[in-house]
Amino acid sequence: MLSIALTLALACNGSTKPTGITTGDSGDTGDTGSTQDLSCPSIDHTPIETAQPINVAVPVTATIVDAGSGVFVVELYFKKEASTSYTRLTMTLDDPANGVYAAEVPASQVASGGMDYYIQAVDNQQNTCTDPYDGANHPYHFRIDGG
Repeated sequence: MLSIALTLALACNGSTKPTGITTGDSGDTGDTGSTQDLSCPSIDHTPIETAQPINVAVPVTATIVDAGSGVFVVELYFKKEASTSYTRLTMTLDDPANGVYAAEVPASQVASGGMDYYIQAVDNQQNTCTDPYDGANHPYHFRIDGG
């Protein structure tokens, strides 16, 4: 008996998390093989570079598309610069025609100092990418104006 194990991995976010592979029944009886989605969603985001006012919510938007299996979930991770743990918010699809997702860092979290954040997108096959590429290890950062 011949046993073969095949594992495909995608390192979009620096991990070796296995990607999803679909072999669903499409009704096609031809032997065309399985459908594979090995690409994570693309994330297009303009980083927040200006100081943000203290105690005011900070909007974050990104255009996210996945031509393979479609976008499953988009999440914003943020933390105060001195904190060690991130808070996660699910971003909502604000503009379906253009794939624009949005969320706001709550005003109550926008305190003095600065904030770190990154965006994570997962497709329907569990392929995951972050922006910036190394997400939690090298997040985007913006200052908070205490003025």
